[in-house]
Amino acid sequence: MSKKLFFFIILAALLVAATIYFRFAGTPFLWQISNGGSFLLPLLAVAALLDSINPCAISVLLITIAFLINLGSLRSRILAVGGVYILGIFLVYILIGLGILQAFHLFSTPHFMAKLGAGLLILLGIINLVNEFFPRF
Repeated sequence: MSKKLFFFIILAALLVAATIYFRFAGTPFLWQISNGGSFLLPLLAVAALLDSINPCAISVLLITIAFLINLGSLRSRILAVGGVYILGIFLVYILIGLGILQAFHLFSTPHFMAKLGAGLLILLGIINLVNEFFPRF
């Protein structure tokens, strides 16, 4: 077994172990590191890690691996492409989280998303009621 493959296996095992730990047991530890939620980078990093392991991302990764195998790519190239894909998904989720947080700070409204969701639900409810009483609407 080559050193690169061994390194990737160890790295994958550590990521899976960290994901399992933070998913089931590490919440108090994470809350303590983030100083009760005031320092959001640890919370965003763990949320990005947990969210990047989802069926859609994994299925696209499997399709990419199958395509590369079909092209006759070397195993090292397949591992490199897969690693870059996983790192890219992780970074995109972190950047999305940071962007959403910046947008919340622009509005400086507490519970902005809750108010937006409630307003959207009320609007959709009104549209459903209008459709019930006026079918041609």
